[in-house]
Amino acid sequence: MALEIAQRIMFGLILFFQGITMYFFTYHFLNVREKHIAALVSSIFYMFNPWFLGNWWTGNFFFNWGVLFLPLALWVFMEALENKLNLFKKALLLALICTFMLTPHIQHFFLLIYPLFLYLFFYLITKRSLEAFLYAMKFLFISVSIFFVLNLFWIIPAIGSLTTSCKYLSILSPLRGFRDSLHYIHLIEYIRLLGMGIYNPSFGNFYSFKIGCFTSFFLTIFVFSTLLSMRKDRNVLFFIISAFTFTLIPVLIAKVWIIQDIYIKLINVPIVGIVMFPRSLRFPQLAVLPYSFLIGLSIALLLSKMEQWRNYFKCLFLLIFISIVLVNVYPMVGGDMGGHFRPVKIPVYYKELEGWVKRQVGDFKLFITPHAYWWSNIKYTWTKNIVRHTDFIPVFYIPKASIQKLPGTGFDKGIIGLADLSIHNSPKVSKILALLNVKYIVHRKDVEYFSNILLDFEPLDRQIKFKKSIGRCDFYKVSEEYFLPHIYPSITPTLATGDIDTLMPMTETKYLDNKPVLLFTEQNETFGLLLMADRNKAHSLSFIVHRGESFVFKDSMPEDLAIDATAYSLWLIADSKKQDKADGSWLIADRFEVKKAGVYEIWMENRNHQRDTNQYEYTNKKKWNIEVDGKEIAYSFWFLADSNKAQKYIKVGEVELEEGKHKIEVCSSLFVAHGKDKKIKLILVSKKEREKVEKEIWERINQPETEVAYIFSKDNGKFWVP
Repeated sequence: MALEIAQRIMFGLILFFQGITMYFFTYHFLNVREKHIAALVSSIFYMFNPWFLGNWWTGNFFFNWGVLFLPLALWVFMEALENKLNLFKKALLLALICTFMLTPHIQHFFLLIYPLFLYLFFYLITKRSLEAFLYAMKFLFISVSIFFVLNLFWIIPAIGSLTTSCKYLSILSPLRGFRDSLHYIHLIEYIRLLGMGIYNPSFGNFYSFKIGCFTSFFLTIFVFSTLLSMRKDRNVLFFIISAFTFTLIPVLIAKVWIIQDIYIKLINVPIVGIVMFPRSLRFPQLAVLPYSFLIGLSIALLLSKMEQWRNYFKCLFLLIFISIVLVNVYPMVGGDMGGHFRPVKIPVYYKELEGWVKRQVGDFKLFITPHAYWWSNIKYTWTKNIVRHTDFIPVFYIPKASIQKLPGTGFDKGIIGLADLSIHNSPKVSKILALLNVKYIVHRKDVEYFSNILLDFEPLDRQIKFKKSIGRCDFYKVSEEYFLPHIYPSITPTLATGDIDTLMPMTETKYLDNKPVLLFTEQNETFGLLLMADRNKAHSLSFIVHRGESFVFKDSMPEDLAIDATAYSLWLIADSKKQDKADGSWLIADRFEVKKAGVYEIWMENRNHQRDTNQYEYTNKKKWNIEVDGKEIAYSFWFLADSNKAQKYIKVGEVELEEGKHKIEVCSSLFVAHGKDKKIKLILVSKKEREKVEKEIWERINQPETEVAYIFSKDNGKFWVP
């Protein structure tokens, strides 16, 4: 069976059983005459509401897997608390449902914890008895115990690697940007249409029309009107409270500062934040279940009051009217999510392009032009006049890594535009592409671009030659003259001034053989601000600024850095503690070991720093220095920070060291680290071995006159050149 067919069958089954579970859930808890119709309406809305449809279309498929089991879990939980028979069987059933629900991802835990604990709170408030409390705690204890036993196969390994898990989970950002987007939304927006307008302005824009405003309020009033007819029904009361609670939680987070503080603290706890507030969580999504229940109940109550056949026709016309409005108010139901998406047919030559690239031998990248500006939106000539849409071609139809889309960091946008321009204005662009491991350029002539200059692709670089055309895409081949397989793109985005006529940020992309790399760059001495000066020339006007001029990449390991220091509030070297001195300055010391005697260079990473303005003064009093074994090797009044972002590392001096342990001290009264957790690195380099490897590298790329400065090794010169 084809993978696509199997996937469609799986998605169809999930959607079908999602409706089935909601149907029986509604049918069981309703006590009205037309419960069949009510259950049917509830199940349809539960399957085809805007939130869940959005999960299908945005690729969040496994969220709907958890939604499938949510009615079952809540059903068993409510029945267990209300009916005290067969407690153990119900606890076992709940544990099994929760286990199946968490199969795709542990983040589905939030689907359980919020609705179940809301009902538990509702149950205890309405019962108000010690017996009910003890019984509820007993049921929870048994259910949780069975759940842990059933899931020991992954819980035990997870506990064993808890430190590592916490480290990686802390990197993931849950709902951090969510709170800030809510300050400009009025309270009334949260109770309309499941809060859809909060998260997508396209929905909110519809509220500016009279019919949209009327419909949004009408549906809300229609759903919650069940409280008037069945206010004594505990189930109805719970679902109304549940719908209001999950819809209004964003209001509390945005408007109530105490809840804001609690929320921010919780999301920063590694495991708690990622489980309780996952990235995909939108609180109104949790209100879909009670909304579905209440919509079905409202329809059932409306039908139950009709005594004559003509009223059925009135009801039919009313439902048709509501459906028409829904198609407009809920763009996802009408097939227009966000106002930019419609189905289009992809030209067949993109499949031919995909096949041709697959047949090419070797590990390489493609450069795709013209690139997409403004958040990767671009307009194709074959997309039926859609204004703009996501540039998906490099993702789905290019089987090799491509340099074209905006990967997400601020540096990455620059490389695309500058390299695009360089292709037309520089005869040296092949050097840039070779360093990025790019063998082919794909020029698309089926996009509408703001500049016809870039569409008229005529590279000045003679090393870039036309290869072939596939449909409306032209292939160009980068000459092997500059393509060196032993040169790898850097894993870290690095900004440097280039002699290739461009200021070029290196993107974080894949590299050959999946090997980590370090960046090397030559240094030029030019006139500029005082950066590092000899102690005896501290007042001289001869200032030195080191600037990177060209790029070479070498295979090496990140662990080769000799000293890796992390700054929390001030400079720290390793785990050393800051010592405040009597003159107001501070001293940090650390020990390191070298295995081979010789002359060593000390380099400092150039990161963002700021002057302590309280201590800033123009005096001859030294502001900071670095000493090794009591010998001062670096002394300065100034530290160059933001004015030279092209510089990654700064050489602070040289020192001759014997084999064994040594002590390094950093003393400062002027500069403090900028921001918490900013890394400050001091790197120890064997000068002899650096010069040796530097010579080998530049001999290989036939530029022996260029000097390479950044070559670091923890093992004192054990380098390898492929």
